[in-house]
Amino acid sequence: MKRKSIDFGADVCRFDDTIHDTHYNYVKGCEKGKYCASLGSTYNIHKCQPYTPIIKMLGENCKNDFECDSSLKCISEKCSMENDYPYNKNDIDFCPSGQILQIIDDEGRNSGKCISATNIDKCYIRTKEGTNEKINTYAPDYFKICGKISYEKDDTAKLYIKTSTDMNYYGEVNDGEFVEDEKACKSGYALYFYGNKELTKPFTDSEATAHSNDMFKLCVTVKEVEFIPGDDESSTPPPPDSCIIKYTKGTETEYIYDPSHAGQNIVCDEFLLTKLELFQKLVERMNSIRDQCVSQRHYDAPFLCDDNELKKLQYFYDNPKDYLLYQNENQVVDYLVQSKYKTYEAQDLSKGFLNLNYFILLLLSLIFI
Repeated sequence: MKRKSIDFGADVCRFDDTIHDTHYNYVKGCEKGKYCASLGSTYNIHKCQPYTPIIKMLGENCKNDFECDSSLKCISEKCSMENDYPYNKNDIDFCPSGQILQIIDDEGRNSGKCISATNIDKCYIRTKEGTNEKINTYAPDYFKICGKISYEKDDTAKLYIKTSTDMNYYGEVNDGEFVEDEKACKSGYALYFYGNKELTKPFTDSEATAHSNDMFKLCVTVKEVEFIPGDDESSTPPPPDSCIIKYTKGTETEYIYDPSHAGQNIVCDEFLLTKLELFQKLVERMNSIRDQCVSQRHYDAPFLCDDNELKKLQYFYDNPKDYLLYQNENQVVDYLVQSKYKTYEAQDLSKGFLNLNYFILLLLSLIFI
């Protein structure tokens, strides 16, 4: 839909047709170095405006402290940390290349300091020195997350005890392994299981102690999803949406999982399979430019690498309905992704506009035919 009945001049990236009773929103992306800003009017007009990130981040050249991000100082003409405390950006803590953040006394990352990363590749390490137990915890290295967890069974205490947690890239851990973050799974998804990797309690209620039968995230591959909307308006509050999931966990054998029996919150919606399809594309793109991402270090959005394709895939992963509606409509995609990531570079800069609502109306008409 590259037609419009009103012309508001150059650099218009959105307006709403409020006089023809169509409820159409006309949209397109902006050229490199600009983003779509609202002017606030009857027609909800937006125009492309310049946007350039100005503040200097860790490791960038500077002349004084005012050029650096708030937690940094200009030292030897580089935006630098003070006293080995981490650089915090968008609630993520970072250390310079070659260093890792050690968390002190498990009090949280703000209590940690950056140390040499030599031979440290785990977020959690539990060791025993005689009868004494020692635990070291670390924030994941740049471009990594806390992933695969190792446990050992303590028959005396009737517990599964965590011994270590690996630092992993996205999509690196096989099915059938426990993880801290399901994005470490090759499938991009995990369900809760007991320490024996089964859905039957490893210890009976009579012998169990506190936390004996805790559940942990296990990587699985989702095969099918039966979505159950929580649309009982008579209930207060209304019941949440839920899913029944068919999955595998390392072999070809398929199982059924009803989260209501597990008593755990899981990510589940009617577009779950679409999200996991997009996750595979995310991982493929991440892996193809990993070395560049790690070396250049984009602290404002570390897993996006200032990469156009990753920004688009991340937006669709977070908004799978938009992917299903607009994936082949470049101007709508440009507008939507740029509304989330201002530095996204639009791919279709033709002068015509696409209608943001047309495809929703088309979809509804198909549903009710």
